[in-house]
Amino acid sequence: MTDKKPEDSNKEDGKKSEDFVFDFPSLHEDEPAPQEKKETPEKIGADLSAGLDEKPKEPLAKSLDKKLLIAKARAFFSQHRRIVLVVGFVLIVGFIYAIKRIPGSSEGAGAPDAGSIDDVPVNVVEVKMGRFQDKIETNGEIKGESEVEMRFETEGIIKRLDIMEGQMIRAGTVIAQLNDSDAQLKVKRAKIELEQLEKLLLLDGVSKTKVQEARLNLEVAQAELRKTQLIAPISGIIGDKTAEAGEFVNPQRKIATLVAIKNVIAKAGILERDMGKVSPNMKVLVSVDAAANNVFEGKIESMSPISPDVTRTFEIATKIPNPDNLLLPGMFARIKIVTHEVDDAIFIPNDALVKTQGGFEVYAVDKDNVAHAKSVSVGYTATEQSQIAEGLSPGEIVVVQKPPELKDGSKVKIIEVQK
Repeated sequence: MTDKKPEDSNKEDGKKSEDFVFDFPSLHEDEPAPQEKKETPEKIGADLSAGLDEKPKEPLAKSLDKKLLIAKARAFFSQHRRIVLVVGFVLIVGFIYAIKRIPGSSEGAGAPDAGSIDDVPVNVVEVKMGRFQDKIETNGEIKGESEVEMRFETEGIIKRLDIMEGQMIRAGTVIAQLNDSDAQLKVKRAKIELEQLEKLLLLDGVSKTKVQEARLNLEVAQAELRKTQLIAPISGIIGDKTAEAGEFVNPQRKIATLVAIKNVIAKAGILERDMGKVSPNMKVLVSVDAAANNVFEGKIESMSPISPDVTRTFEIATKIPNPDNLLLPGMFARIKIVTHEVDDAIFIPNDALVKTQGGFEVYAVDKDNVAHAKSVSVGYTATEQSQIAEGLSPGEIVVVQKPPELKDGSKVKIIEVQK
């Protein structure tokens, strides 16, 4: 068996080494650089990781194994990216939840108002003291206390008509004048006749009866003259004007409407079921859009015992003082009839009451957020609130809309404090 020469052996080893490291140009500094290729961020990161993981004196086989593992891991992550992210997110959430469930953990201690997971979530309201009212709300219309249709007592042509709609008129003011020339002549003639007869009476040339007749004729003529004037019988406002100067009118023709508004009447209808709650002299609160910042107070003056139509509503009339003339006829009115009123009363919403066999109870929440059942005595129940006669004090916190799981002694978590 022929021994190989050392040079031949070295040459063969060199050839084998060249064949093995052909794909790793970094090991052959003397070889020409390969053609430049476009580097991607992933490849650059892989090369940097491979370079950082290399140890200077580590054997080549181990280095290749690490590079291969890194490449496989990156390929797996690239193919299953969504699965890896979901699994990681679930693990993180589970870890945080487990930390919060540990008694005395820092996360749980930092939120004292949040309560534990077993606390019953509730809405609460503070018990108040003040004026308690029960009201029937309805809508109506403002009308004048009295409305007078102005007409002349005689016929003729309107000579003067100095009024406008909405104008304030005092009682005794002449608002219109007919042509009075004929009436003036009649008065003048009657005066002359009376003077002549009175002179004859001094000479016994005429009887006293003739003189009395002349005086009556003068009074009639003067009365006819006064009928040519249209005088306001009351103080008020001109509601409408239906004639103009120059028109011929008679006693059947309306000239204008005069409305008294020193006091006004608010008329409204109430339902049949509410008739038993309403009586004369009850307090009524009225508001209108034209005076939105004002609430006008009056009292029921009359109640109609007859329903005018099939709606089964009965009309009530409320007299309201109107010193500043803010309420005018025809205005739309929002009306509240106060059927029950108590000052310094304790009251809570109706949905805070829990019906029991013996009456009513509420769930009061103490400073430690523990609910306690308390029996209460209800004095009056209105549409939305109830007056409490006994069992509660102002400032207490009670549960509204009691959850089914709430029991006496339950720990609660306050969600909202209602106003």
